[in-house]
Amino acid sequence: MHAAYCHSRLVFRLAVSILHLTLLYRPTGANPPPLTCVVIDASRRSLACGTADSRVLLLDAKTGRPRRALIGHEDIVASVAFGGKSSIVYSAGWDGTVRRWSTGRSTQNTHTLSHTSAAKSLAVDVETGKGVAGFQDGTVKVFTISTLKCLRNIPAHSRDVSSVALLPGGENLLTASWDGTCRLWDLRRYKLIRTIAEFDQRIQSMAVLGDGSSVLLGLYNGKVIGVSIDANRAATIEAHRDVVGALTFLSHADTFASGGWDRMVHVWGPSRKQVASHRLPTGVTGMCVSEHEGRLYVSSFSGAVTALDLNEALPSGGH
Repeated sequence: MHAAYCHSRLVFRLAVSILHLTLLYRPTGANPPPLTCVVIDASRRSLACGTADSRVLLLDAKTGRPRRALIGHEDIVASVAFGGKSSIVYSAGWDGTVRRWSTGRSTQNTHTLSHTSAAKSLAVDVETGKGVAGFQDGTVKVFTISTLKCLRNIPAHSRDVSSVALLPGGENLLTASWDGTCRLWDLRRYKLIRTIAEFDQRIQSMAVLGDGSSVLLGLYNGKVIGVSIDANRAATIEAHRDVVGALTFLSHADTFASGGWDRMVHVWGPSRKQVASHRLPTGVTGMCVSEHEGRLYVSSFSGAVTALDLNEALPSGGH
């Protein structure tokens, strides 16, 4: 795979901060395939991205240099996750498969889990050894991350399951769907606990706070809804002018980032106040954060990965 990458910094002066952005990775060619998502491994050394041309790209998190491409899916790779260390990668694709990859000295697709409709979302929990995948037909599959053995099929939604998240401890699961609902599940009994939010809009993206107490939901109309799971309280933010493609908390409940198909990346501080923004050439499809470096990684429809320096965008201790 050939790619061009550069390190020219773009500086934008805002009312409360100066944003430093680095273009980490940019594919070559006239019509590069869009990226669908981006995640970072626990060591903060590697990024994994899904692509619209059925690959998983592994990049150096510091330089953006491509390390390898994982090839095996037969359609769009919608979601990816690391398995605790950078040598184990999981991917979910529109070909209806979830795949486990070993990327040591030789790359291998070691196990595959198949379904009859497209896989749209994915999450794994190394501590409990479980993973979950959401599918276009509304099904959620719970599986072992070691062999991808299916433990249970849950008829969770009536439409595409756009996001899934395992809460701390591995006993509860959150799912979000194009049917407009976000639901909390008991994974011990595989039963619905309750629907924590319901809208007349598709839910496209979701982010869960590290302690599992709060969730952010990105809607098709550009709104971001913050929900306190235990208290069942909700707050609405008019965040974007188009679909909210990606969300991530920045360490705690008072700060987060959102990215939209309107090409905007926003950083939100305490009291849900917008503290920084940046316009990309194309819409945002994914984002993840490295708290140690204070870096926000963003994938987009252009096929590029950019990094936003959060150190001056937020108050001290905001990430």
